[in-house]
Amino acid sequence: MTARTTRRCLVGLTLAAAWLPMAGCVWGDASENAARWIRLRPAPEMYTLSLRKTDYKNDYAILWNEDVRMMREDFQRFWYLDRQSRLSLYPVPR
Repeated sequence: MTARTTRRCLVGLTLAAAWLPMAGCVWGDASENAARWIRLRPAPEMYTLSLRKTDYKNDYAILWNEDVRMMREDFQRFWYLDRQSRLSLYPVPR
């Protein structure tokens, strides 16, 4: 390599090294988009005012389970399946 080529490489590297820190400031759009996203959803893990999505799903599962069990009890009461028949003359042990 000649001295002239070496000097050109050094000048190019110096300019690139000086330009790189300034180029980092140009990419402010990504941080602005992140800030906008945070402003739109300050609490992204919350599903309602007081519950996370997991809490909501757990509450819904418990509610559905209890409703189905209560419906089965209502069905048994409606068709008189929850007690013995009173038409028999003999007592039926329970």
